[in-house]
Amino acid sequence: MNRPIVLNDSALEAMLARRAARVSPDGLPASIAQSIAAAPKVRPWPFGKPHWLGFPAPTARTLSLVAAVALLVALLGTAAIVAGLFEQPRTPGPSPTPASIRLGGPTGQRQVGLVAVSAAEAWAADGEGVWHFVDGRWDGPMAPDGLATDELTDVAVDLGRNRVAIAARPGIAVLEAGKWTWAWRFDTEFVGHSVAFAPDGSLWTFGVRDASSRPIVRLQEIDGVWRRTVVDCPLGGAFIAATSDGAIWTGGFAYSGTWGLARYDGARCTAVHGIAATDLIEIVDLDADASGGLAAAVFEPGPGASWRESIMRFDGSAWHTLNVDEAVDSWRGDLAVTPSGEVYLSRDGEILRYDAGGGAGGGWHTVASIGPFIGDRLSVAPDGSIWYSAALWGVWRIVPATP
Repeated sequence: MNRPIVLNDSALEAMLARRAARVSPDGLPASIAQSIAAAPKVRPWPFGKPHWLGFPAPTARTLSLVAAVALLVALLGTAAIVAGLFEQPRTPGPSPTPASIRLGGPTGQRQVGLVAVSAAEAWAADGEGVWHFVDGRWDGPMAPDGLATDELTDVAVDLGRNRVAIAARPGIAVLEAGKWTWAWRFDTEFVGHSVAFAPDGSLWTFGVRDASSRPIVRLQEIDGVWRRTVVDCPLGGAFIAATSDGAIWTGGFAYSGTWGLARYDGARCTAVHGIAATDLIEIVDLDADASGGLAAAVFEPGPGASWRESIMRFDGSAWHTLNVDEAVDSWRGDLAVTPSGEVYLSRDGEILRYDAGGGAGGGWHTVASIGPFIGDRLSVAPDGSIWYSAALWGVWRIVPATP
């Protein structure tokens, strides 16, 4: 699920000052510091806005930082700055950390989705449309007629049937054999923001009728016509995920007008309880795998205005806690689950992988350090290649070295 970039102001200010001093143009470090100090500082919302709520408007503080970066680019040269921005320490390991390669692609402010197929193929989406990386280049943006800029909110790929679906403000559309079809044009009663393919080829989204109703919607093509079935759920309504056992999961958080987690088993949709200390949970990320499980980022109220963040893993029969952070102010990461069930996490300029280690001995380790501006979207292909993206920087790929 897409996340806005959250800049670490202190780190960026220090970096700008060091680089400015290295060139030593008269008065530049002082002018940068004065501009940053004069800009207002805004406390973030308890949750970062999900991708479908749109990219937040930049604050004056952010604009001053961007202006400072632009000035430094002019002084030092674009190549030197870009290389320096990603000089990050890497955690030692048994083998050298694989290099990140920038592949270009969508660079819009809203990175809506990223689906890695292999080291040679991926799908991505931003506010302009859908992009396909194949044969070493990007094709895109592709969008159906009637879609305006920044209306696309989510993307899903049905690899077995070679279909791509998007959720957008006007409705749900499907790309197949180079042709777009609107599977559902929304009326005023529903608003869908997320989309997922189930193993049987059906397409799932959710709608919000009012504050008390959180229905999920099944779309299935029958004789060339997309037909829909509405299922009412007691909780959720911001994210939707389909696991390989045919279950449909929906999660949400109060900031979006929804909260909690629910599961549809084909017969009825029921609330999911007992995965945290309290049932008043907020789901801020949800990602399914091909083995019948999924990963979730779960928030609970913490002391004061803070939150307790837990990374949870459902293995098809039970929930396991992989990580807990106390007193966090917002969700600033992205989860990815591989077809084999490995959990990856992008946060704080790093990509981490959880190794089960036989249960009790499990733990996280750093796969790559990727810099402070990248990690908005994360996807891992079945062959182990890691893809990630961020607004304004496009898509990057890591291909681990073969043994």
